[in-house]
Amino acid sequence: MLTAARWFRNPYAVLDRHRAAGRFQFMLGLPGMGQVWVTGEPTQIGEIVRNPDLLGGRGTRALRPVIGEHSLLALEGAEHALHRRWLLPPFFHANPQRFASLQARVLEQALAALKPGQPVNLRLWAKQISLQVIVRCLFGELPAAEVEKWCLQIEHFMQSFRSPLLLFIKPLQQDLGERSPWGRFVRRRAELLEAIRQRWQAPLPGSILAELKASCPPQINEAAMLSEVISLLLFGHDTSAVGLAWWALWLWQHPDALQRAREEALAGQAGEYLRATVQESLRLTPPVVHLTRTARQATQVAGQPIAAGQHVFPCIYLAQRHPDAFPEPDTFRPERFLGSAPHFTEYFPFGLGHRLCIGMPFALEQMVQWATHLLREPDLAVIGQSLAPRRVMVLMAPACGPMLVRQ
Repeated sequence: MLTAARWFRNPYAVLDRHRAAGRFQFMLGLPGMGQVWVTGEPTQIGEIVRNPDLLGGRGTRALRPVIGEHSLLALEGAEHALHRRWLLPPFFHANPQRFASLQARVLEQALAALKPGQPVNLRLWAKQISLQVIVRCLFGELPAAEVEKWCLQIEHFMQSFRSPLLLFIKPLQQDLGERSPWGRFVRRRAELLEAIRQRWQAPLPGSILAELKASCPPQINEAAMLSEVISLLLFGHDTSAVGLAWWALWLWQHPDALQRAREEALAGQAGEYLRATVQESLRLTPPVVHLTRTARQATQVAGQPIAAGQHVFPCIYLAQRHPDAFPEPDTFRPERFLGSAPHFTEYFPFGLGHRLCIGMPFALEQMVQWATHLLREPDLAVIGQSLAPRRVMVLMAPACGPMLVRQ
């Protein structure tokens, strides 16, 4: 139980202890999940991707009260493939710069509003910006007041409860009225779903919602649509904001890298090195620590027996700090990403195989664009030296913020 408590509080620290002992695969006992096999060995991760008996949707069971039963995050097999084909085009096959001008406009307004000498929490600041962007991309160019209303409603829902244990421990999921955590959650989720349903009836031209409605397969009903849209609203903006916070914290602690990236930003569009600083930050401190696969029947990976129903964690954090793949793995070295890319089993902050995050191009370009704008502002500084993490629901974020200040 002590190890499980440490895992829920700070999985980075648990994984670092195993790394220090040279263990990149081990068993971990977790409440509600039993004995989980955790691995950061690239060859084993490759076998997990290729193993048809290890499924991805079942590992998100704790999130289903939030996303519903029909989200891409929860689906498997033919239904997962159908939803993926439907959702991919606006994010993956379109030009990743499609919404760059919109994001630049929102970001420039937020930067202009920063007052000299008044620090703001960079993660929370970026989260607000990212939420505005995803609302505008998904629902179209709404009036400012309506965008603000959407953002407040989403934040209100996400603050229904603060501990992720409420999602993992079933006995806590008791609706004891609107003042109880689960009662607040149920009511606010219903309100948000109703607002999405109404917007689906008349999507604005040019919005992602309009594109999805026009291409929606007949097999996808309203419940499935609601699951997908709420997932898009909730699970993109927070992850990007956490990623940006880690990036700023790493870069401002390395003056030479900061200067080189700033020179690229000032010279025009984001260059190869600036992008590499973002990739290196995602390597060292991935907001999502691990993926989850579940065995539908007894199987094995590299000789390791996996029982039916047992969970497997292909561990992003462990794999991306494996010394065989990344010499001096704890050192911030963006040069690793100049030239050839690492193998997909060594570096996978956005997921693996056919469960790769559909928003990957959108999220990566968003982080690079944010980084470019911040670096072009010579009077902006990042305050915070501690690399200590803190859990923010299912993500790992810097405990120190860090703080952004206009000097």
